Amino acid sequence: MAQRKGKRQTRPPAGDKPLTNWKREEFAKYVGLMAFEEAAAAAKAGYATGSKHYQKIAADPAVRARIEYLTMQRIEKEKVENATSIRISRGWIEDEFKKLYQLAIRKGNLNVAFRVLQSLGMDQGMFARQVNVTMKRPQDMTPAELNTFIEELAAHVGEHDPEAATRAFAAAGETPTDRSRH
Repeated sequence: MAQRKGKRQTRPPAGDKPLTNWKREEFAKYVGLMAFEEAAAAAKAGYATGSKHYQKIAADPAVRARIEYLTMQRIEKEKVENATSIRISRGWIEDEFKKLYQLAIRKGNLNVAFRVLQSLGMDQGMFARQVNVTMKRPQDMTPAELNTFIEELAAHVGEHDPEAATRAFAAAGETPTDRSRH
């Protein structure tokens, strides 16, 4: 079989290499990298303003490929920048809560201001979170269970106020060791 002469088939341009015509390269950069409208990009690249010549340039397959390549580069760069630019730290959150509190106070929205303070206070351990506890009623406990409960309660109160447990036993006319002998 004889080879046919004629136009050689070429692959479409990849767009990863700069264009040889510097004006067209500038045009592609303005459109692809900087997201300019084509007319504005043409003027920035040095083409006559008011001319529709840029439409022919933009339709050129090599220019089109270059614009697409540069656009993808810009999008990828923006993704990376967006992913790394959001740095949330405890200090940042506290600062944002403070700003929100101040804004709420200025606007007279006391409910929002209260919620902000509550959230900050809970985060810093100033308020105990509400916990649902199921336990027997004292009258349903055996004497041993009741003594254990009282000792645990006294120890818990003592964690927050060491002298409270002693005062509680003194009010009952006992010492903590008397309670354990029952």
